[in-house]
Amino acid sequence: MTSCPICSLHATLNLDSNSGTWAVVCQRCGRYSLPAGGQDMLRTSGLTPRQVACIAGWIREHQDSYIDSDRLTSLRELRPPPVGDKATKLLLALSKLHPNAGQIIRVFSCDLDMIPQYAQRPNVVALLPDFLYLVGSAWIESRVEFDYIVKDYLGDSRKLLMDIGDQQQGHKITPDGWAFLDDLQRGNPSSRVGFIAMWFRKELDPVLLAIESGIRDAGYDPKRIDRVEHNNRIDDEIIAWIRRSKFVVADMTGNRGGVYFESGYALGMGLQVIWLCDEKRLHRVHFDNRQYNFIEWSADRLPELTQRLQNRIEATIGRPT
Repeated sequence: MTSCPICSLHATLNLDSNSGTWAVVCQRCGRYSLPAGGQDMLRTSGLTPRQVACIAGWIREHQDSYIDSDRLTSLRELRPPPVGDKATKLLLALSKLHPNAGQIIRVFSCDLDMIPQYAQRPNVVALLPDFLYLVGSAWIESRVEFDYIVKDYLGDSRKLLMDIGDQQQGHKITPDGWAFLDDLQRGNPSSRVGFIAMWFRKELDPVLLAIESGIRDAGYDPKRIDRVEHNNRIDDEIIAWIRRSKFVVADMTGNRGGVYFESGYALGMGLQVIWLCDEKRLHRVHFDNRQYNFIEWSADRLPELTQRLQNRIEATIGRPT
């Protein structure tokens, strides 16, 4: 047992002597890997608590990512999600840990810098992994923020989480909370937008047209961020469009970091993601993503892509009412 190079909390590190990379399993961040020397790179990078929260949250949504110096540079610039998005991520994470309706949930919290001391207490040590999983999944920076989201936001304000009033910090997801989660799985209930995440490359323009046709034929309005007029920062606009979408179509051709981010953000918000890739390049997609059911396409059979995408949307999401 040692400490995570990103958040400094409990983790295990194993060196792969063949590749020279470190595999890290952290209770807060989850699984990721580092190049040789990556531990020192991270530990001397001077990450702020906010940067740690954002990087840990990003890794939770992109498990088994490889964090080298270039990726760390981009991750340092991540902006925290709005409070409402953090609350949604926290409720989703709670529902994954406790998937049965009516189940009593022990919501434990503590100061993150006190974790080593709490880890020595037998009565709370079993509760720490769930707490750290929730903190990581919801991009949360501190105990104050965690407690505020649980009690004030999800509880008192939104009535999605209910304090059952015992002495064991017991909670239940309310009926409205389960209905909210069900709506997330269906996407924005009133939305007709199908957001497209893909490589902005001219040679893929015919593929974009085929994807747009498939989305339109299923009754939805396709949107790709470079075809939307806006005055905001591009990352703010991407997040805003994903949040107002019914689903996301992610074409992984080119293995672009932006597409991993957009699809991961959508999954973190509970949206359905439909996965596409050039059949010749699927082997280059990250192993974890390849576990999904991809629609593979070929440049000489794009009408087939349109039809298969329409069928997938109608079968898994349904036509808009």
